[in-house]
Amino acid sequence: MLQQELLEIFAEQWLGAVDAARAHQCDLITFCGGSLAAPGFRGQANVIYDLVSPQALDALIIWTTVLGINVSHEQLAEYCRRFDPLPVVSVEQPLGAAPVVSMANRRGMYEAVSHLIEAHGHRRIAFLRGPAAHVGIEERYQGYLDAMADHGLPADPELVSAHAGTASAGAFTLFGLGSHHTRGIISGSASSAVRLDEAWIRRLLTGPLPDAVAAANDGFAVAAMSVLASAGVRTPEDIAFVGFDDSVNASTDDLGFHSGPRHRPDPGGVWSLTTVRAPFHQLGWRAVEVARALVLGQSVPEVNVLPTELVVRTSCGCPAAVSQPPSAVPSAVVVEQRNQIMRDVGQELITAVDVAGLVRTLPDELVKIGIPGAHLAVYESVANSLGGTPRPQQDRPTQPTSTARSRLLLSYADSVATEEATDLFPSVQLVPGNRLGRSSPTSLVATPLYFKDQQLGYALFELGPEIGWIYAALRDQLSTALHHVLMVERERAALAALEEAHRREERQRLASELHDSVSQALFSMTLHTRALELAARREGIDPGSPLPRGLAALRELTQGALSEMRVLIFQLRPEALHQDGLVAAVRKHAAAIAARDGFEISVQAAKDHLPLDEQAETELFRLVQEAVHNSVKHARPSRIDIRFREPAEPARALVVEVADDGVGFDPDLIEPGHLGLKTMRERTERLGGRFVIDSSATGPTTVRAVLPGILRSRTDPGSTPAGA
Repeated sequence: MLQQELLEIFAEQWLGAVDAARAHQCDLITFCGGSLAAPGFRGQANVIYDLVSPQALDALIIWTTVLGINVSHEQLAEYCRRFDPLPVVSVEQPLGAAPVVSMANRRGMYEAVSHLIEAHGHRRIAFLRGPAAHVGIEERYQGYLDAMADHGLPADPELVSAHAGTASAGAFTLFGLGSHHTRGIISGSASSAVRLDEAWIRRLLTGPLPDAVAAANDGFAVAAMSVLASAGVRTPEDIAFVGFDDSVNASTDDLGFHSGPRHRPDPGGVWSLTTVRAPFHQLGWRAVEVARALVLGQSVPEVNVLPTELVVRTSCGCPAAVSQPPSAVPSAVVVEQRNQIMRDVGQELITAVDVAGLVRTLPDELVKIGIPGAHLAVYESVANSLGGTPRPQQDRPTQPTSTARSRLLLSYADSVATEEATDLFPSVQLVPGNRLGRSSPTSLVATPLYFKDQQLGYALFELGPEIGWIYAALRDQLSTALHHVLMVERERAALAALEEAHRREERQRLASELHDSVSQALFSMTLHTRALELAARREGIDPGSPLPRGLAALRELTQGALSEMRVLIFQLRPEALHQDGLVAAVRKHAAAIAARDGFEISVQAAKDHLPLDEQAETELFRLVQEAVHNSVKHARPSRIDIRFREPAEPARALVVEVADDGVGFDPDLIEPGHLGLKTMRERTERLGGRFVIDSSATGPTTVRAVLPGILRSRTDPGSTPAGA
């Protein structure tokens, strides 16, 4: 089911679907996004809809009025075609050939206006309209016109407002009407605020007041009542009001972390609003029934209309009803305890300093609020950053995050957590494998994780408390915690890069000093020794005597030391690495080792320039250095082959192999202290790859680093080889 934040009327409809799914033994996943074309960063939540796919779902329920409140019906229909071929149930308004579950909007408003006329004798009745894109609100307007006509009353166009709008969710709207009577009031609720037709308000205040106002929904009714009250107009003494939805007086029992019966107390207040109770819970229930029937291949009515109910309170002028016993709800102390728990949960999550800490902390915090299961996944580029894989050119902050693939960081079910960083999987699977499969039907809340315009991933929460705002709060807390961890990881990477730059600078300084002093001295010693050998030969000294033999040994010693020094200088400052690329640098290094040790080293690569970022080049060069050093030191080979291969699968992969024909070893019997193999494995894993050793005690050895996705596309920014 596609929904908004699970608050107020949205929570009513959601809980109806939850109850029906439970009754009919169905799994329900509620994707909590927002309205299409929502302003500001709120629109980022809609990325969660990209995960809706037949790969994980059998049918889809869309509350079309909620989804399409900011767009045309044609735009909404075009957007929803992405969900084909899933069977779809539309709630409130038609959507192609999908069956519709709606309420009797027209009849409900007809009854409310008729009550104003018949019970109170009102004749001049105004109508406050809502958003033009809301089909149900237009039906309510027609109900108003029907009631006026059936009672022989004219519907004065001056008393009918223009279409009003809604403010961004989560915000309140300040009305400043330019009058000392209406210096400004705040109207709306935590989940939806409204914008009134100011010209209509002015007409009411400057002309004869109407007898009553029928509002398209309760939010608009409360907004208008507040504005008029600030101008001294009393409700219902001066003007009567009726609304629609029963959203002001309706609430779910969200005062505790239990899943017991839900109540809808009538709290009264400054105005106890006469309204039409919309069957939101029944809408959710019936939508699940229709969706289930579609999956089973059963026939369903094209239109399912549920009745509304007129609820008479005092805003129309009726006397207050006899008080009912209050519902059994927890006390204010329990409410504060609940709020404190949520604050503590947020504090624990945000203080995690790395992804491992966050993954360890989350299950313990979910236990506190009674959520029995959850799955946490991050998108591929975020997983690379959180996992310590530096790909700066490949995923730049200015580029939109790809949501196609994800990595699961945590599976938590039946109060048991499994910390795991799985392989990447298509995000539309929601989770890899059969982790969603449970022995009994499950309701899940799928919520997007994002920070401003940065997409991070998503979470699936198994239904615990039937309190919608808890899941919205967890979304915000987890998003902030993930963003914090991401920033910490980036800071660590930046510090590591800075330290590496300092180390590189120090290596270059040391290499220069060795070249200018020790290397030159060794070279001079070699020349002087050779000159002495020639002088001894001219003097006729016997070549087998101690002096010529000593000079020959000294020359060989200084030449060997000079070769060693050149290899060391190259290791300290592999200038060819970033000038000519990895393959060229490895060729130079191999040539130096071969000249020093007197055996053959071949370097095989299809291309001289591989599209690698600088840090990957450095890590792979050091890996090859270490592998060659190990072969020379331990295997006593006659030949070493260094190979760079680009396999067809997986995409943009690179395989680096170093093979020798010398004495091998048993990889399963590696003794502690062999840091070379450990270092090579760590370098490979830092690059997101897999390190493999093929060897035996009687055969040759091959070490292999398999690195999926490490090669940048040659069209990517920054993919031109350095020095090209």
